[in-house]
Amino acid sequence: MTAESTYKGDSPGKKLMRVRAWLAISSLAQTFRIPYRGSLVLAGEGGDLAVLRGLGFDMRTVMAVDRDPFMVDWCLDGFPQIIGIKGELADAARWTYLDVKKGRPFNTAHIDFCGGLCVDNVLTTATVCAAAQGHPALIAVTMLKGREQKGASGLLDGVPRYVRRRLMLNARKRGNSFAQHIFSNRRYDPRLLLKLEETRTKESLEKHLDWQRAGQKMRGSNLLMKKNGQLGPMALGMIRATTMARSVECVWEAWGLEKAMGIPHENLCIQVVGAMSYHSGTEKGGGTPFVTTILMVYRSSQWPIIEQVLASPEGSAACPYRAFTLKNGIDILKPTVAAMARQWDHKRVAEMFDIPVSSIPAIIAHDTRGSYAETSMLKFTPVMNAPEVEDLGWGRGIASVFPLPSGRTGRHPQPLHWDDA
Repeated sequence: MTAESTYKGDSPGKKLMRVRAWLAISSLAQTFRIPYRGSLVLAGEGGDLAVLRGLGFDMRTVMAVDRDPFMVDWCLDGFPQIIGIKGELADAARWTYLDVKKGRPFNTAHIDFCGGLCVDNVLTTATVCAAAQGHPALIAVTMLKGREQKGASGLLDGVPRYVRRRLMLNARKRGNSFAQHIFSNRRYDPRLLLKLEETRTKESLEKHLDWQRAGQKMRGSNLLMKKNGQLGPMALGMIRATTMARSVECVWEAWGLEKAMGIPHENLCIQVVGAMSYHSGTEKGGGTPFVTTILMVYRSSQWPIIEQVLASPEGSAACPYRAFTLKNGIDILKPTVAAMARQWDHKRVAEMFDIPVSSIPAIIAHDTRGSYAETSMLKFTPVMNAPEVEDLGWGRGIASVFPLPSGRTGRHPQPLHWDDA
């Protein structure tokens, strides 16, 4: 009997979000001029691997991990160039430092959890994000949206009591209730932390009336704030992203991570640069809501440049924030396939979405006639394929996905150099 895999299968929403997340990661990395170093993904049935190969990544740089040996062998059969690792994702991330024969450096990953905010998932995210080599790094995390339960323990088992006490006193002086809960090492309570994040988000929207009005103008599942003051579906996904990010930063502080990494005069930080909610259901049955967030891991000294780029048209265009209902995910899939197939080889697109290549001409034909209720999730512009754009290793033709102001190539006006590379 094999160990149980962490992978639980695909749905239209998951296919869309997986492609969209990797496209966003690639576009963000190119906007920030981050050289590609490698990728870490769960093996499963090869969903992430198919997207990476379809997008033109060097598959020799990709580590695929699963606790079920059969799934790793399955992926090695279909993607023989990858590095297959049988075991836990957090262990594989540690091996990038401890055992070069088993792992290799990476600065991007997709952690696809079956569950949501819980002790194991927060600690796994903290380990993977900390193990990324080269900053900034980009990590996508997919987790269940809802059904959060109090954990059996806190996040800081193994951290000396005197360290937790010192951090607890500092958090109390700052009035940081979120950090106080983590540093107390009480049973991890995601519902409590989500409530704190919900309050903080409402206060931000109420303080900035332009944000509040913009949030109320958004429709359907993308609504940020309802007129009655309650958060909308998009915001409910975003607070899970920020709760994960803040939990990880607290864990890092307790671990003394910066000192251990040899950067004692800096802080290792996380910025949420994307949040996409979707539903895992299909036309034949219901499912559960998930959110995929994109986290940028960076050093505190890098923040001035990061803040400048995120505020630019290029940076804001590359950050995905969207929420899909179950019907959206089903209806948008085929128009998105058609839009990509008009630009790229049909075999590449078919592999990324796990559909027969023979079905693509019919999908394009129906889209041309306007037969679909929805439009493509992606828009294309050719300006990003200009020859002066440096190839940083993030695949072929990735940057053409996101429309930018006329005449812009997507490069930041000033070249960016990350001195920790």
